[in-house]
Amino acid sequence: MPEPVTVWKVELVRGREPIDVRGTLSMSDDAIVFEDDDGAMTRLRFVDVETAKRLRGSPVLVVRHVDRTLGETAFYFTEPPPLHPPDPATLSLREATRRKPSQRRQRRDNTGYLAGRGRTLRPTIEGWATETRAKILAARSETGRSPD
Repeated sequence: MPEPVTVWKVELVRGREPIDVRGTLSMSDDAIVFEDDDGAMTRLRFVDVETAKRLRGSPVLVVRHVDRTLGETAFYFTEPPPLHPPDPATLSLREATRRKPSQRRQRRDNTGYLAGRGRTLRPTIEGWATETRAKILAARSETGRSPD
């Protein structure tokens, strides 16, 4: 089983603003366990998970739930970059007088940041993805549910 690791959990559900929550990701015999820094625990049982994959070139493990209404859960193995450019009202005078970054530039900066971190964390994330997929398959065979 992979060692517990600090991650940021982001629930990816249509129509809901994604919020990242820092905590510890661990694995039990029957579930992926996320405990946030406030002690709240989330268990994603392997029988309730359709698939788990590492997003290529990034430090992100995405878990897709069998119940599609729950969306997906992304675990960032490094602090996620901001999803939107900063609000101009929160910037200092010096920052505000610079040219406002576009969404395209923000996305490009975020992609570069994630790609750089993804290279260094690849073995850890691959280990998590491989072990999670194996546990999902084992849970399916125990319950008699066929692979999708």
